[in-house]
Amino acid sequence: MKVSIRRHVLLVALAIAVFFGYLKADQVVGDKKYTPKEIEEFNSKPQMKEFAKSEKQKSINFTFYAKVVDQHGNAVPNAEANFMLNYFDLFSLYFNGNKRFTVKADKNGLLKVKKNGRYLGLQDVKANGYEFIKHKQLAGKVYTPEKGYYPIQKNGKHVFPHSNPDDPAIIVIRKRGKAEYLTRESMHFLCRPGKPASKQFRVINRWVDPYGFHRKVISEEKNRLIAERRRKLERGVAVEKLPEKLKDIDLEYDFQISCSYPPDGKTWEVTLDFIGKDGGLYLSEGLLVKAPSAGYKKQIRISGTNPVVQTDYVYVQSKDKDIYSRIDMEIRTDSNSVFITGNIYTNPEGSRNLEYDESVIYPEIARRRKIAGRFIKIKKEAIAKYFEDKKRTEKPLCLI
Repeated sequence: MKVSIRRHVLLVALAIAVFFGYLKADQVVGDKKYTPKEIEEFNSKPQMKEFAKSEKQKSINFTFYAKVVDQHGNAVPNAEANFMLNYFDLFSLYFNGNKRFTVKADKNGLLKVKKNGRYLGLQDVKANGYEFIKHKQLAGKVYTPEKGYYPIQKNGKHVFPHSNPDDPAIIVIRKRGKAEYLTRESMHFLCRPGKPASKQFRVINRWVDPYGFHRKVISEEKNRLIAERRRKLERGVAVEKLPEKLKDIDLEYDFQISCSYPPDGKTWEVTLDFIGKDGGLYLSEGLLVKAPSAGYKKQIRISGTNPVVQTDYVYVQSKDKDIYSRIDMEIRTDSNSVFITGNIYTNPEGSRNLEYDESVIYPEIARRRKIAGRFIKIKKEAIAKYFEDKKRTEKPLCLI
């Protein structure tokens, strides 16, 4: 009996210790760290009491239904959706508590969330053979939800949307096509207000050929000369004053990005120019698995007002190199800059298929290198056999 009481006392003490240990944890909001004491003092201010009442009312018990479908409207069974729940938390700054959780869809793609909170944000969706594209557009103007789900006012009460299984929120994920081996080059570009800027890019620098060899499309020597030329130009050396070997070098770039950003920082314009020998650029409304066969232009323009975060898909046709590429370009703007980042995917074997999947790419590289290893081994054995046979058939020299 005494042992049982002692065990209960220890368990209660442990629970209290864990509880107060949690309260003592610092909370990071933005770039600043707040101690539990600072949070308690802030939340206990008189003006925060009314705020706490209104925020507590928004944190409600709710049931939320969603259906996961592909871009063709077909249900995706067993998909796993990752959500962020915002709820009223007495021990967080501004009573703002957040936690992540995952829900699995049934065989019909339907999932159910039953929680207490004031906001539900979709973070990610995972399913074998599918791709979740948040904040991006799919071909055919089908969108994945970009914003979360908030309670709405109905008959004077806060109720959550999509609380009926017959009216679920639709979550769209993209069904992948058949992936092929693609190269991937990263890109970045920065533009400041009142300072027009431009930068040139190549769609492909190196790749693994069908025999497994890591091929450099541009030679090391040429890369060195191009880098030297760029450094001199950045230091203000005029093109006509460059050494002859740097002046006339064929840079072999495929496209150029230029940015126009007035000093007021309100509007911006990004221009892409095709500078290859033969081909063009194609701006798509959404992500396409295959590069278009026609409709390419020498120049495309993208413009907007601040602030913005958007993703644009630009396809590149390089006829002289017999390759197609896709630029996934994210543009982020504010009053201080236009920042462009992204990846350039290229099919080096001439196909218009630009379906990229890392789970396909790296095994394919390994397969090609294995073939290359076998090829080199066979070649070495053949050379050794040749010399062995030659040694046997050669007549010995007779010295008289």
